[in-house]
Amino acid sequence: MIRRRLLVGILGCACLGACASLPASSARRAAPGGDSRAGTGQAEQATTSLGVNPGSITLEVKPVGDSGALARITGHCDLDGVIAAHGSSELAKGACDRDLEVEQDLAEGLKISGASVLHNEARVQHLSGNTERARQDYQEAIRQDTEGRSPSAVSKLARVNLGLLHHEQGDQAAAEQHLQWVLGHATDPAVRGAAYHNLSLVLLELDQTDAALDAAQQGHALLLQTLGDTHGSVGAALNALGVIHAERGELDEAVEALEAAVEVRAAALGQTHPATAASYTNLGVALGRRGDWDAALHAHREALAIDQEVLGPDHATTAADHGHLGATLMELGRPHDARPRFERALAILTPVRPDDDPEVEQLRGWLVVCDEAEALARAKPTDRARPDRAGPIH
Repeated sequence: MIRRRLLVGILGCACLGACASLPASSARRAAPGGDSRAGTGQAEQATTSLGVNPGSITLEVKPVGDSGALARITGHCDLDGVIAAHGSSELAKGACDRDLEVEQDLAEGLKISGASVLHNEARVQHLSGNTERARQDYQEAIRQDTEGRSPSAVSKLARVNLGLLHHEQGDQAAAEQHLQWVLGHATDPAVRGAAYHNLSLVLLELDQTDAALDAAQQGHALLLQTLGDTHGSVGAALNALGVIHAERGELDEAVEALEAAVEVRAAALGQTHPATAASYTNLGVALGRRGDWDAALHAHREALAIDQEVLGPDHATTAADHGHLGATLMELGRPHDARPRFERALAILTPVRPDDDPEVEQLRGWLVVCDEAEALARAKPTDRARPDRAGPIH
């Protein structure tokens, strides 16, 4: 699986990612409901990933703290008092008009502030996997933000994230509708970049790889322009580009993008960040498809080392890393070395998965292949076992 989505924050955006599924054949796909492992605040953190620097998106009106501020700041339109002070009803009316304008502006600010609070709460729920609550809060933030006024930045950010949520829940039509709306209304390049990025995931899920590649390229270009080439969001965009190229069979381009994603994510988030591990996994898959099995083995070992340290030895993503390593070792004709990897992955998953879980069944299948390969090697030492290698990057 791969962390490749953008969850947008109120004054910036952060990419949301997910945990790897087990099959040794697949790379990481994103899904914050899945395994949100990177967070907010800095780009791509603990339960999700990717970010636009806080403050990069400016609200139309500065939010105020509470409704009591209205009376303290604007006072009341006391016509008699104004006439006494100025001696003119015309001056008094002008003063009242200005007072009402200020009060209206502040009321708009309060609306945005309320919508902003809801959007931030939705984002927290989203990162925590509480998807239904997140969906409701995103929708309510949009409703409050647009009630009697044109949509502010809050609506655009909320729709980027709501589109992502629909994508994760399998409703690609609703996801695309929200993201296309953002692209039709937003002008901020960071918001547009996040929308294009998430749209590329939707289109890839729909097997529209040409359109997905175009969206991913536009998202990467906008995020690069806005954030620079060492930002975690740019790393996530490169990661998505690599996966899309791999799905299109463009393996040289995939490897180039994924190598860049590893470099950017390591610089922005740290060498031992789960998002960096996700890109190593995808790089390993792409290298394997290209036939560079030694290089693929190195990439999968890097991913395993990171995930064991950060997520722990018994995490499902760590199990996936063992599976990838085992499959790669089989391709290198080393079934004896592959077996412990498959056994370790099974030891992690069998206590928490049903017996008919597809990933558990696949691992058991690999162990059967190991038995056959080892038997063949004992009979014919020069033969090498090469089972069908694992399939698509997810």
